[in-house]
Amino acid sequence: MYLHGGDVCGREGILDFSANINFLGMPAAVRAAAIRGVEEAEVYPQAFNSGLEEKIAEKYALKPHDVVCGNGAAEIIFAFFGAVRARKALVVEPTFCEYERALTGGADGCELVHHTLTEKNGFELGIDILDKITDDIGVVVICNPNNPTGVVYDKGVLLKILERCESVGAWLFVDESFIELTMRYKSGGLFDVMNNGSYDKLFVLRSFTKLYAMAGLRLGFGVCVNRGFMERIRRALQPWNISLPAQYAGIAALEEDEFAGRSRVAVAAEREYMLGKLGEIVRVCDGAANFLLFYVWNDVLDDNGRGHLYNQCLERGILIRDCSNFYGLGCGWYRVAVRCREDNERLIRVLGELI
Repeated sequence: MYLHGGDVCGREGILDFSANINFLGMPAAVRAAAIRGVEEAEVYPQAFNSGLEEKIAEKYALKPHDVVCGNGAAEIIFAFFGAVRARKALVVEPTFCEYERALTGGADGCELVHHTLTEKNGFELGIDILDKITDDIGVVVICNPNNPTGVVYDKGVLLKILERCESVGAWLFVDESFIELTMRYKSGGLFDVMNNGSYDKLFVLRSFTKLYAMAGLRLGFGVCVNRGFMERIRRALQPWNISLPAQYAGIAALEEDEFAGRSRVAVAAEREYMLGKLGEIVRVCDGAANFLLFYVWNDVLDDNGRGHLYNQCLERGILIRDCSNFYGLGCGWYRVAVRCREDNERLIRVLGELI
C-alpha cells in the first residue's frame, strides 16, 4: 500500500500526528509571500524557477545550474529515478515508500535489493552495506534522517558509501528532507561534499515542506554538480512546474534563518519530552528528527490493513501514522510527529489509556 500521513481531508477537528510538519507553522513572511503570489497569479510563474534556484544556490554556496526545483520533493524523486533508469537499485529500509514506487513504475522496471536495518542496532546504518554495492547496482537510495526511524546516519559511513558508489559507477541518492529540523543540520548533511564538486553521481534532495510548514504549496529541490544530468532532469520536467505562490514563498523562506534556528530548538525539546513519556508506555526508538517511531506488541490489523491502535486513536480524534506497510516493519509499528506541548500531552494521555 502506498499510504502517507496527513490524510485529514473530510475529518473535522482531527489532531494530526501522522504528518511530520513543523508545529510552529508557516512563518508570517512566507505566508505573506504566498498570498502575494496568489494576487499576481494572472501571469505565468518564472519559467524553470531560475530566480528561486539562484536564491537556493546563494544560500547553500552552490551554483544555480546545480539546483533543480520540483512541485514538492516527490516530483524530484520521480524525475531523478526516471532520468537514471537504473536496472538494479539498493534501498536502505525501512524507508519512504515513494522511492520504490518511482524505481519500479517505469516501463523498464527495476530490480530492488533491500538493505534492511533493525531495531536491535537502533536502525543505524553500518559499513556492512558496502558488500551489497556491487558493479551491477545502478543507484543506492538513502533517507537521512530516515523516515520513519528518525535516525541521522554517521557521516563517516555515508562518505564510505559515496566512495564505493564512485568506484563502481553507481549513483548515490540521499533524501535530506528532514535534516534542517535537526540539530545536526550542518554536520549530518552532504552539502559540504557537494560544494567541492568532486562527485558527479551524488544527488541530494531537500524540501521546504517540513521546516516551513508548506505542505500544501508543494516545493522541493535537488542538488547535483553533474550539469549534463541536471539538464536531462530539467528537460523531463514540465515548464512552470512551480506555482507563483510557491516560488514567492520559497524565496521568502530562504531568509528565515532565525525561524529555522528557533524551530530546531523547539523540536529538540519536545522530542525529548515525548521520548521520555512514550518510553513509559511503549517501546520507542530514539531519533533526531521531528517524529518518533514506536512499537506496540499486541496490535492486530483490520480487514483494511490498519492497526487496532490506529483505529482506536482515530475514534478519539487523533490521527497517527500506521507503519505496517513499511518494508522491514509490519504490524504494531507506528510513527507520531513531534507537536506542541499541549498536543503532545493529549497524545500521551490517550495512548496511556489505550495501551
